[in-house]
Amino acid sequence: RRVHGDIIKQYSNFVQFPILLDGERVNVIQPLWTKPRSAVTAAEHNEFYRFVAHAYEDPAYHLHFVADVPVDVKSVLYFPRSHTELDATFSTGGGVSLYSRRVLIAAKPTGLLPDWLRFVRGVVDSEDLPLNI
Repeated sequence: RRVHGDIIKQYSNFVQFPILLDGERVNVIQPLWTKPRSAVTAAEHNEFYRFVAHAYEDPAYHLHFVADVPVDVKSVLYFPRSHTELDATFSTGGGVSLYSRRVLIAAKPTGLLPDWLRFVRGVVDSEDLPLNI
């Protein structure tokens, strides 16, 4: 049961319909990138950052970005207050996750952000991405 819940949380946590496992809702975190920028509070950003970055502190800064031409892209990026990735040879993981229609496509896609932004955490979602990338 725990393994199934972890898999659902990893790949389908942001699906718009409730996913129940043994009568308990598994996908409880709201996808902030789908909401209007003005409708998201600082507390919601802090909670979401802690979820996606597996962090215990609040982010220093966040960027809520939406574009619809030529490709529909919605994203929320967070810049942590501090990071331990001081050189390019050491990486703690994390990073920016790539979603298509709220379903995880790649947890750590290469080439999405340049290496010098490896400390940035967040989500990029696009409904225009083909699912075979």
